[in-house]
Amino acid sequence: MDKGPIILARLDRSANQLLVSLCRGFTREHLEVVRRLPGRRWDPEGQAWIVPDPHSAIDALRAAFGPRGVRLSEEPASPEERLMERVGDALALPDIDAAILCTP
Repeated sequence: MDKGPIILARLDRSANQLLVSLCRGFTREHLEVVRRLPGRRWDPEGQAWIVPDPHSAIDALRAAFGPRGVRLSEEPASPEERLMERVGDALALPDIDAAILCTP
């Protein structure tokens, strides 16, 4: 059964960068894929890798983990949008394919 994404990636368009986090249960091999991203650096405060070329990084991550292995979101513009995103994440149903929920 699909265990969900391995990578959480947040696109920050204003800074033209990608914030990359590994999900629980990641392996050394998963970490090495992220470490190979050009220009990446670790942000200890944000607990994420910061990657300066977001589009190339997204392509590389999807090539390594497949489209379902990378969960991509955009940096919300306001505190309200950030709150709504966190509420949506908290209400998300694990192991449920969104296509099933949208089928009439």
